[in-house]
Amino acid sequence: MDCVFCKIVCGELPCRKIYEDEDTLAFLDAAADVDGHTLVIPKKHLKNILDCDRETLEHLMNTVQKVSKFYVESCGYSGVNLLNASGETAGQSVPHFHIHLIPRKADDGIDAWPHFTGSRRPAEEMHALLRLPKGFLFATERLLVRRFTPEDAADLYPILSDPEVMRYIEPPFTFPQTEGFIRTAGLCRPPLIYAVELRESEQLIGQFIFHTVDCPEEYEIGWILSREHWHHGYADELTAALIRYAREQGIHSLLLECDPHQTASSHLAEKYGFRYDGMEDGCAVYRLQLHK
Repeated sequence: MDCVFCKIVCGELPCRKIYEDEDTLAFLDAAADVDGHTLVIPKKHLKNILDCDRETLEHLMNTVQKVSKFYVESCGYSGVNLLNASGETAGQSVPHFHIHLIPRKADDGIDAWPHFTGSRRPAEEMHALLRLPKGFLFATERLLVRRFTPEDAADLYPILSDPEVMRYIEPPFTFPQTEGFIRTAGLCRPPLIYAVELRESEQLIGQFIFHTVDCPEEYEIGWILSREHWHHGYADELTAALIRYAREQGIHSLLLECDPHQTASSHLAEKYGFRYDGMEDGCAVYRLQLHK
């Protein structure tokens, strides 16, 4: 791979090493633009924080903290700046995830803080666009998946009581059944189902199934969406985002079960590479292997 940091990791290029363990490496920036400017990288090639798995990120930040504390406690510094650019538009120049660590002293003359010119959009507008609600799982461009709250029963009931929506699933729910379903499947830890809402309007439009099955390395997925939101590509959008999320979490495989008459679900499974695994309890079973 033509990556300068990967070449440093494997010893093809030299560096002034500060610290190394099984998963991470810290070394002085070759630019030597300021005293002690250190780069901390994962040894695994990951482009930036956006594709970094949770375990690697934990290892990386542990090393960042370890080096920072060493600089402050043993090298005469009194603070550190941590800088990161993820993506070309953010100024990332080397496509290998890295944290800039700059040790600081009083009156060192370093100005490491960005200078902004002021927000161009109202704070209320930015809050609506960027908010992450409590219980957030993941989001797409149009949708947000989060944990249920007891108050969601009023919005979920019209969906689960619709005979057409529930045609191949279960008999339509009553309102008490909807409340009980949220309580037992949505408010448990970890949840078995999550709420799906439109990001722009915060309208709840359905539920998303996501939980382990027979083994902790396999998760079942599925969705129930209100009839008025069929044929808008939402199930497709959810499936694509969930697969990305599952890979990031290190989940080994995904399971999707559907009635054989649910051709839309079958086609979506096949589109994203799920393998048909036969019939079980009257349902067509599809599996997607993510990690071996």
